[in-house]
Amino acid sequence: YDPAGLMKFGGFKRAMFGHTSGPIFGSDTGSKVCIKQAFYAKKGQPNTRHIYEPAAQMDYLTQDINCSRWADASMQFVYDFVNEQPPAENNGGRSALEIPQLRFVRTALAIAENDDHETYLLEEVIDEKQDGPFVKYINNNSAAPAPLASADRAYIGKFLSFAQHVQYTKTGGRTLLTDAQIITHP
Repeated sequence: YDPAGLMKFGGFKRAMFGHTSGPIFGSDTGSKVCIKQAFYAKKGQPNTRHIYEPAAQMDYLTQDINCSRWADASMQFVYDFVNEQPPAENNGGRSALEIPQLRFVRTALAIAENDDHETYLLEEVIDEKQDGPFVKYINNNSAAPAPLASADRAYIGKFLSFAQHVQYTKTGGRTLLTDAQIITHP
């Protein structure tokens, strides 16, 4: 990656794009990756971003990776719940609903093999040509799907809202997946 290249900033991570020497998320994903690092602002300097040292990066980024793995398992829990439901008798034994097939972006931890041991979160890049642009289906401030222009996207938003309901109900209120980054054509 180009350290002087274009960076995007979220609430607590910066992101840039790059390549690995070979595919790390499976042969179907290619070598493009989104490279992320956690940052912080010092008191009195809210407009500056400081990258955490490698040990702190590892702490923050492994938490992110663990959450991603947990979210993937939590989504599989929803698909298992859907598959356990009896099929509609008046629909030839098939479900009357079309269930969107979704998955989370894959993640990995990378540590530079140099004296500084810079630490990065690598994420699979969502291919906009295949999967379309990134879409925020549900905002963190509401359980209702965000308003979406496409009927197909709105249906996925409703499914994700349903998924949150299943996760919350089946875990006795202990689990709720929010701010999912999913791929709509796994």
